[in-house]
Amino acid sequence: MGNGTGGRNQELALGTVTDLAGIPQAALVSLATDGGDGPTPAAGAVVTDETLTQAHHLGMEPDDFLDRNDAFHFFEPLNDLLVTGPTQTNVNDLVLLFLGELNEPPN
Repeated sequence: MGNGTGGRNQELALGTVTDLAGIPQAALVSLATDGGDGPTPAAGAVVTDETLTQAHHLGMEPDDFLDRNDAFHFFEPLNDLLVTGPTQTNVNDLVLLFLGELNEPPN
């Protein structure tokens, strides 16, 4: 167990970075809020097929952050955190996966 920062939805998003890198037009959104969002100001994070490339440009490896349970500090420099501010409402976990067209449509 690492001593990093980030909630379960940020951690879930971080765990998909490498897998989504090879899928064109893929995006994952993972978030939850209880109105005040715990140890970070973020309710979750967004991952796209470009996230891994952007992270590598900054010299970051997702697995290093996963080992430390430090998803917040992975997504923060990428500007991929979802920050809602105080909502004062409880939203259960939402995980959305978007996939672009993977194959050409049939003629």
